Amino acid sequence: MPPAALERLELDFQDFKIVVDQVSDVEILWNKLLELGPEHPWMQDERIPYWAELWPSAIALSRHLVSRKKLLENKTLLEIGCGLGVPGIVAGKLGATVVLSDYQQDALDLAAHNWSLNHSTTAKCVQLDWRDSRPDLAADILLASDVAYEKRAFEPLISAFSSLLKPGGTVFLSEPGRDFAGEFLDKLSRQEYEKKECIIPVVWRKTRFKVKVWELTRRG
Repeated sequence: MPPAALERLELDFQDFKIVVDQVSDVEILWNKLLELGPEHPWMQDERIPYWAELWPSAIALSRHLVSRKKLLENKTLLEIGCGLGVPGIVAGKLGATVVLSDYQQDALDLAAHNWSLNHSTTAKCVQLDWRDSRPDLAADILLASDVAYEKRAFEPLISAFSSLLKPGGTVFLSEPGRDFAGEFLDKLSRQEYEKKECIIPVVWRKTRFKVKVWELTRRG
C-alpha cells in the first residue's frame, strides 16, 4: 500500500524538540484498505492504519520518558506497535539503544523516516507480530503506546511482554482511559510485575486527554 501525502509536526519535550511526519489524510488509507474487499488477507487480518497518525498516548509516554531519563541511559529498548515512532525517537535522545517494531511494514517505513529526521544514525527496525514469540528481541525496556485497543490482543500482548522483556526490565505502557482496557491492566497487575501509575494530561487537536502511564517492572 503506497504512502499518502505527509504533514510535519514539531513536538517540544522541554530539553529538546523533535519533528515527525504523519499521514495528512488517513481516510485515504482507510479507503484503499476497504477497496481490497472483505476477503483480502489484509482485511481478514484487520491491518487498520492506526500507525499513520500521532495519538495522545504517544505524546504522554514520551513526556514521561523524559522525566525518567536516568532509567533509560545505556539500556536496550524495544518499542512495539511503534507507529510513527515518537516514544522510541525520544528514548534514543535520552541515551537508550532503540529497536522500533511494528506489524505493518508501512508503519516501519514511516518510523524509520521519522528517526532519520531526528538522529544521525540509521533506525533499527523489525517487523514483529505480537502473536509470535521473539525472545531474541528481549530488551531491558519495552515501550507500548496505546496497544490495548482490542480485547482480542490482550492475551497475545501479555505473552509478548513476558517474551520480550528481560528479568528486572520495565514496560512503559500508555493508555488513554478506554473503559475496556481496564481488563488488560488488571491482567497485567496479576502478573510478575511491580507497578507504578501516573496520569499525564495532554491537549491534542484542541481536546484534553488524561493519559495513564504505567511502569511495570519485572521481578527478578
